[in-house]
Amino acid sequence: MADYIISLLTDSDSSDRDLNKPRTSIKYDLNSKDCNSKKTVHSLSESDLSIEEENIPKFLYSKEKKVAAKKIKSTSTGSSLVKTSQKKENSSSKLELKQWKDKLKCIKPNECLKYISVVIPEHFSVDVVFKDVLNTLEKSGFKYEVTDSDETAVTWNWKGVSSEFSKKSHLAVIWHLHRCISLVQTSSLVLYFDELMKKKPNQRIYLILHGTQKDLRDENVRKKVDYALCELELTTGITHSKFYNPHDLANYILHLSKSVSQELYRAELEKLEQEKTFYLHGRSHNSVRVDKDNNGMKKLWVQQIAAIHRLPFDSAKVLCRHHPTPYCLYETYKNLSTIKEKQDLLQDISVGRGGVAKRLGPKMSGKIALLFANSDGDLHLSDWI
Repeated sequence: MADYIISLLTDSDSSDRDLNKPRTSIKYDLNSKDCNSKKTVHSLSESDLSIEEENIPKFLYSKEKKVAAKKIKSTSTGSSLVKTSQKKENSSSKLELKQWKDKLKCIKPNECLKYISVVIPEHFSVDVVFKDVLNTLEKSGFKYEVTDSDETAVTWNWKGVSSEFSKKSHLAVIWHLHRCISLVQTSSLVLYFDELMKKKPNQRIYLILHGTQKDLRDENVRKKVDYALCELELTTGITHSKFYNPHDLANYILHLSKSVSQELYRAELEKLEQEKTFYLHGRSHNSVRVDKDNNGMKKLWVQQIAAIHRLPFDSAKVLCRHHPTPYCLYETYKNLSTIKEKQDLLQDISVGRGGVAKRLGPKMSGKIALLFANSDGDLHLSDWI
């Protein structure tokens, strides 16, 4: 075995002395306990010394094996750390999603009736007219509470709902037609609701009137009441409804209660829709395909500029021929000093085929200048007249 190592060293020394010689292949056949018919091929060149080995003795590369094993172990541990961190992130996102779903569950249309109750004054519950209202609410699954308040109004109360949801307060003022007529005759209907809105500024108020058609049989009184209610809605935004039988009144309060109970759910859905960007909707109708080589960018630029209201597709093509990219058009506007020059930049571009050609015009040129050259982001294209 020692003779074998010495021969390797002498061969390498002799090859280092004369590097200009062509590559040589030396084969060794060794008969020993550690290696049986082992073959080693050495290739020498001016730049490197590459060794191709087949079944060389274990003791010659045991150290290299240990180093390689350590490298593999380190890479495997690194990849395992990345996988564990990804698992933690996925588990945390799943937990947040589950918590959000649990919060949203209590305001869903089928579940919200368990968490909302209709608050009714005590004198309403004794009134014969409101017996139909209470029966209708009970049949529909609504809970109601009776309070000793002197107000002639119905409110709604949420219980067990997370404080993260922004709950609005609603107040339904329920009057008999006689009281409304008396306030109209003294011209104090609008004043009454102005004071009520000052006392309860954060509540949305409704006016519900009930009675019989005989109460408004006088035409002059009916016109005054209609005029006063119209004035009330225009000045304060308070809507009104008139009912001439208890059944219609009960159905209206039921539908109003359902609308209030589903308000939180609708608000959350609107919030999610606002957070989504346009590409998350999955709409691909009339879209332009752009590959990795940017094929399709010109067509996309034409479609983008053609989205301006009242700009024909042929005009967009001609405009994009003069300015091949949005950046080119932006740089052109940037090099102009006055607003007048920017507004008149594109007005003389001729659009049309054959002898019939039309100018793009100052109005459309001003719109495009407003889109690309204005620094005020609050302006709308419709502001250019």
